[in-house]
Amino acid sequence: MRKYSDREIIDHLKERNDDAVKYVIHKYLPMIKYLTMNYKYSDGSILMTGTEDDAEDIFQEALYIVIKKIDSGNFKLTAKFSTFFYAVSKNLLKLKLKKRLADEKYKVE
Repeated sequence: MRKYSDREIIDHLKERNDDAVKYVIHKYLPMIKYLTMNYKYSDGSILMTGTEDDAEDIFQEALYIVIKKIDSGNFKLTAKFSTFFYAVSKNLLKLKLKKRLADEKYKVE
């Protein structure tokens, strides 16, 4: 699989190039799986972590968000693409775990 620069990834995602999407999946899905399976979220009494299914959902949501931002026309990458993608994914993961924690507390009470 050919390597893409950050600029090429952005340009090819804008064009909806299948090879670039496959590259992003190949390159970044393992990173997001590791993040999701190892990130701990807690309110002090209940500890939450993600699952492999969560990782795939978060990856897809992050890719969708990134593509929407690229399409917005005023997108400017100020960090490495991997850092940006990781940050978007981590924020999605936090929201997902926070919601799951709230749902768990609701079930218990």
